[in-house]
Amino acid sequence: MTVLPDNASSIALHFGARDLDWNDHTAYVRVEHNEVHLWRFHVGDGSAAAKAGVQLLAADELHRAARYRRPQDRDRFIANRAFLRRVLAVHLGQPAENLGFEYNEDGKPGIKDGAEIEFSLSHSHEVAFVAVSKVAVGADIQQLDRHCEALAIAERFFTSAEIAALKNSDVENQRAEFFRIWTRKESCVKASGTRLERALNHLCVLSSSSSSSSSSSARKCVIENVGKTWLIQDQEVFPGYSGAFAVELRGQSEIKVKCWQMT
Repeated sequence: MTVLPDNASSIALHFGARDLDWNDHTAYVRVEHNEVHLWRFHVGDGSAAAKAGVQLLAADELHRAARYRRPQDRDRFIANRAFLRRVLAVHLGQPAENLGFEYNEDGKPGIKDGAEIEFSLSHSHEVAFVAVSKVAVGADIQQLDRHCEALAIAERFFTSAEIAALKNSDVENQRAEFFRIWTRKESCVKASGTRLERALNHLCVLSSSSSSSSSSSARKCVIENVGKTWLIQDQEVFPGYSGAFAVELRGQSEIKVKCWQMT
């Protein structure tokens, strides 16, 4: 049986303002141990942002961009990578173009040269979402208004409790419920640095108190995964999208969340 720390169920989340308020960034933003900084960026079709940010990318990133056949996909990739670099530059006080990345065996990215921050980038359609912290962190965002076979995907990647929660939700809310569970799961997997395909159907992100659909309607949950304790929080990033972030708990009694945006 998994035993969570005594304070796990009472971890407090504090937002700098209302959690729907996204502040324009300043020149330098310090990250404290008990903080998660969330960033959003409206990429659009990517063309303007790619043109403005392409000079920030390293050779390997440009090589990856060149693999995309559709110009819009290529532009969005460049725009998203430039956005990530600009975010990290704000926190590290370094030029965005000077940052170097390294990857673990499962593909989780980190910053070279011992930078003491963790980060996670997610993007969907016209938007991008980044989470930054001093401890392991993951972010995920998914566009709600797109076709997907929710139940079929859930049967493959969800736990039995999550499948039951999805089936018990109202038909009109089923897609939103699916993406709420999915973004929670993926944010936790990205934070832990494990491979997505081998982790999702073993990871339950519902409240342990119930397997009904109401258990996932609470905006946060605390779970155990890969020997660590994680706080997972639903986050509205842009209208029409489902978002979530996960952060490792290392004895913090509270997590302060600060929301920023780039234009």
